[in-house]
Amino acid sequence: MFEEEYRKEMEAVGPDREQMERLLAAMEQKGRRPRPLRRTILLVAAACAAMVMTVVASAPTLRDTLEEFLGGFAPYAQPVEAAACTANGIEIKVISAMADRARVKVYAQARDVTGQNRLRADMDVWGGVERPEEDGKGEQEGNSRTMGGKCVGFDPESGTALLEFGTWGTYFSAAADGGLEGMELLVLGIYPDGLGRGKIGEDHWRIPLDIKILSSREVALSDMIGTVRLRTLYLSPLGPSILFEQEVESLLQYSPLAVYLSDGTVLFPRWEGGGGFGLKGDHWTIAPRGLDCWTFEAPVDLEDVTGISLSYWYLPMCGDAVGEGRWLSELPRQTEPGSQTP
Repeated sequence: MFEEEYRKEMEAVGPDREQMERLLAAMEQKGRRPRPLRRTILLVAAACAAMVMTVVASAPTLRDTLEEFLGGFAPYAQPVEAAACTANGIEIKVISAMADRARVKVYAQARDVTGQNRLRADMDVWGGVERPEEDGKGEQEGNSRTMGGKCVGFDPESGTALLEFGTWGTYFSAAADGGLEGMELLVLGIYPDGLGRGKIGEDHWRIPLDIKILSSREVALSDMIGTVRLRTLYLSPLGPSILFEQEVESLLQYSPLAVYLSDGTVLFPRWEGGGGFGLKGDHWTIAPRGLDCWTFEAPVDLEDVTGISLSYWYLPMCGDAVGEGRWLSELPRQTEPGSQTP
């Protein structure tokens, strides 16, 4: 099977008989004695194989790009064994992933197997990571979530792109910290021209995969902020996530979240997305539960976190317990180590 596919590949990239006859004629005119045809074809095939190996050998540069892109988060990205999926002439293969109790990010490489080089460094991609439906339950764990994708690296020599896909607000309750969770990468579209233009084909890419859930520091909450009741804070090296209940749409993502460390540093993680839970039937109503996710600029030692604040509401923390909350007189500012905790 492999030999047949290899032969077809070599025939596709090698010269046809008419081109070979012109090549041999040119060699005769220059006084060079042509080699037997079979040997010449074998040499051409060997040269083509060398070019293929060169393209494959250049692929590790994308891994270097990924490591540079992840920065301090690189140690938390785990290799993932998943089958590649080819659709619309584009092959997508998962390289690595990382996930905590509320978010997941998957990194994959994409290449055009048609030889048309349709992928671009500035292309748009759309997709995310889905979780299998839970059978036998009246309500799904996640009815809505934030998902998206982008191209974070491109190797022009091989035409291979490095893609990031993320989903935020999906609560992984089935797997304990450190356990595996079954997921599926779903790529809905690739747009070489950017801004949703020039979509490649109509078929989707689906790749099942298992991802290990990073350990989180879990803190029970009961505070009310406006119309929102906070329920659980999840702290992972990737960032904080807050599970809450709501009667009207939450505005937590518009409230500045600050994380306080034991050395006096105050961090302001960036809100990335969220999801809603517990909807039954009418998906246009407000989900009774929500899960919002923020991300750190760099990994944080979870034991160093001594408190958080949402807007002016400050909550001191000790281990997995939270102290009595209080109002701040002013919004926190970005501080360096050695500053005072409010």
